[in-house]
Amino acid sequence: MTSFLVTGVGGYIGTSFSKFLIDENADNEIFGFGLDDFKLDGLEYEKVDLTDMEKTEKAILEIRPDFIFHFAGVANHDNWETLIRGNVRTTIVVLEAALKLGKAKTVVIGSAAEYGIIRPEELPVSETHALDPFSK
Repeated sequence: MTSFLVTGVGGYIGTSFSKFLIDENADNEIFGFGLDDFKLDGLEYEKVDLTDMEKTEKAILEIRPDFIFHFAGVANHDNWETLIRGNVRTTIVVLEAALKLGKAKTVVIGSAAEYGIIRPEELPVSETHALDPFSK
């Protein structure tokens, strides 16, 4: 049996991906972390503040996932401290916990916001596209 952890499970992408995992992996364990109340059949949910290293490590080491999909983050915020805490800090905490676990393959999901506003003629965007981050 394979186990999956999805962070940011209450967001649009986290919820959609969790539904996909549940539909495609009925025999596996699917776990979700988030900050708000959340329920999805087929998913074991726990409220976890991913900025809290101790609690996050404990929660991850307890479930021992084979795969971690890190979708949690903050977007569209004017306060840089909030953006750094909600994106950089949470990613560091999840990666440190995965490292301690020693077995979880971890995927960190980003967004296209780092590319700025993309004109139709620039599509599709490649990883070599100039960066012009925004968060509004």
